[in-house]
Amino acid sequence: MLPVMRQSRSRATRAHASGSAYAAAVLADSPIAYWRLGESSGTVANDSSGNGHNGTYNGSPTLGVSPGAITGDSDTAVTFNGSTQYVAGPSLGLATNLSPLTYTLWFKTTSAAVNVWPFAEGNSTDNTPLSGFALSNSASNKLDWFIRSSANFITVTSLSAVNDGNWHMAAGTVDASLKMWLYIDGVKQNTVGGGLVADTVTFNTSSIAALTRGGVGNFFPGTLDEVAVFNYALTSTQISNLYAAGI
Repeated sequence: MLPVMRQSRSRATRAHASGSAYAAAVLADSPIAYWRLGESSGTVANDSSGNGHNGTYNGSPTLGVSPGAITGDSDTAVTFNGSTQYVAGPSLGLATNLSPLTYTLWFKTTSAAVNVWPFAEGNSTDNTPLSGFALSNSASNKLDWFIRSSANFITVTSLSAVNDGNWHMAAGTVDASLKMWLYIDGVKQNTVGGGLVADTVTFNTSSIAALTRGGVGNFFPGTLDEVAVFNYALTSTQISNLYAAGI
């Protein structure tokens, strides 16, 4: 029996954590890229992982949104308009060979838009490859975790709607057996069985609040924070611990 998705708590009722606890927990898990999205000005989305994967803000999104996702942390978030604003990230290349990986982020939206992407890897010139998170194509206001596997698009969908205007943490993993897992607020949602097949087109770009796939589009309307990428599959315990550190 699938677990019931934990009800998101409003900021007023969330337990307070140390301001640095979440960032410390992410860094302890050795991300290859970690965009805290805490800038108050400028066009650089700094990578806090130490690996130099800085991104570039495009379209002048609203920086310095306070409070951010993490309780007790003064680090702010960024709001995107859903039409022109996004962060252009560097090539990470993880989904190209479909080795184990994890994406995590915090998001907040009230939008009922479909096929809009909080985070993705894609290709700047080819229209076929993609991996990442999108508000559900089924217009159910759920979150999808996508991977393109050879000629197929493999999708794992959250159990409940996520456009309630509260902060949610999403985590998508591909494990060593090439099985996909999706977590919302630290709780395992659904999975798709192993045997994914590597795509033949290189994923040469990453993007926050949009999908870069033969161009830029599918812009996410809402607020994003704490985007991290790992080159291995976080365990369910690591993911639940990250969520606990954030609330």
